[in-house]
Amino acid sequence: MIGWPAVHTSPVAMRAAGLRPFLWGAGTMLLLPLLAGAALIAAAGLLSPAGDAWRDMTEGLGLVLIASSIVTAPVAAVALPLSYIAARRGYGGWAVALLGGALLGTLAMSVVAGRLSLGTVIGGISYGPPYALLYWLGARLGAPMAFVTDVAPDHA
Repeated sequence: MIGWPAVHTSPVAMRAAGLRPFLWGAGTMLLLPLLAGAALIAAAGLLSPAGDAWRDMTEGLGLVLIASSIVTAPVAAVALPLSYIAARRGYGGWAVALLGGALLGTLAMSVVAGRLSLGTVIGGISYGPPYALLYWLGARLGAPMAFVTDVAPDHA
């Protein structure tokens, strides 16, 4: 059945999809925040005068989204092979992506901070899962037939 599986996916369907869903996922995770950040900065510049608090906050959020690609690119380089291995073993669901995002987000925050602390864990849990869902959604939309929960048995 094609759907939005939380944990289990069909290893057969994932093998048939090859690298396509994972490349789509990494591209979505990298490009969507960049485009959203640029759009926020452009909208703030067009809709508000300089020095306006709304404009400053909106431009700041846009810059954070754009700058996040500095951390997101290496995380995507790690996420792509890990998600490929997990999906080929039948664990390609969105809940698996959320958990992986929390772990990789915590790792990335710890590397940036230079240590593991409660703050890096909270930051990783806040930062990682949304990006992981972008990755999973990109993968799911790039190759929907790969995200089946089971391949129908042959009754012939």
